[in-house]
Amino acid sequence: MQKEKKFDIISFYKFIILDDLEKHQLAIKKFLIDKNLKGTLILSPEGLNGTVSGVEGFVKKFNQFLFKNFSFDSYDSSNLSSSSNIPFDRPRVKIKKEVVPIEKNILKRVILEKEYNINLDICEYLLKRNYRDIDSLLNTIDKIGRYSLSTNKKVSKKNLSLIID
Repeated sequence: MQKEKKFDIISFYKFIILDDLEKHQLAIKKFLIDKNLKGTLILSPEGLNGTVSGVEGFVKKFNQFLFKNFSFDSYDSSNLSSSSNIPFDRPRVKIKKEVVPIEKNILKRVILEKEYNINLDICEYLLKRNYRDIDSLLNTIDKIGRYSLSTNKKVSKKNLSLIID
């Protein structure tokens, strides 16, 4: 009896600043074709997102290729699965404006919380405030960042008055 062929599938995204997207597009497409991988990978100035399938065991070499070429060592999110059928018919590498289409305020909130250790209530407050220019918003974020780093704790409503004018 012949062993049933299995296919691994990886879905992932990584927020990372990218430039020269056309060069990356060609290199990734060549890698996918050379390794007989199928699926879609999206490149944007803010990162990459994809779902790719191939014969069982391809994921390690695929990850090594992306990690080396884009200088990172893990995805922001990834999922592995397998199938007895290959789910995609061809390799695609697309260039788009954004890696994961989400509302801009959600993205800003994630950045504020992750990068500046600011809780969600404060993120909402900052996003609702009418800043006249980006410099005043960045100045406020800088104050919050310095405070959270100096106290080594998340910014809360209680200590917000220490930071915001």
